[in-house]
Amino acid sequence: MGSKCLYHVTTKKNYSQILKDKSFREISIPNLSDKKKPQKDPGTLGYGLYAFEVEWMAESFNKNNSMFLGKGKKLKFSIVSEEFTMLDLLDQEDYHRFYIYLDMIKEKHMYQKLNKWFNNQERQATFHGALLEIYIRYLENKGNEIELVRAYTSNDIGHGSSVLSNGVEYCIRENQIISNSSISSC
Repeated sequence: MGSKCLYHVTTKKNYSQILKDKSFREISIPNLSDKKKPQKDPGTLGYGLYAFEVEWMAESFNKNNSMFLGKGKKLKFSIVSEEFTMLDLLDQEDYHRFYIYLDMIKEKHMYQKLNKWFNNQERQATFHGALLEIYIRYLENKGNEIELVRAYTSNDIGHGSSVLSNGVEYCIRENQIISNSSISSC
């Protein structure tokens, strides 16, 4: 069995509720094949619960991200699974397969629709997240469940956003891999 400790930043209201319930809200993943744009934009790694691998990244994100500006609260928790079913973009083979898929679909209608819906976003790489979403759906249709996505990301942690990665981030897509008993304040 594998386990990994992660750090999540949220609002004070959500923080209190999560600690009280000892659980996160159910993760909702909209269907991007619908005819209209989903109300919620995907993050850089798609839809899900975002967490950092190291605590200092969560602290810097809370302090410097325009969504929080130091007013957020940090939680610590573990993810646990017999064997994580992960789209691991730190792994060069996984990353290469994703780009092969993108080359395969870039002339398709769905790619063009996602580009129109999400490519003008400034805050996050939502178009990239939307492309990851349709790739994950493709993998799942082939029988590969994806519980989480892991990648190097670039977040505004006080020195502006950059093309250089400043940490490893996770996007958790399935609540059942979160050890609710491990949820604690930092």
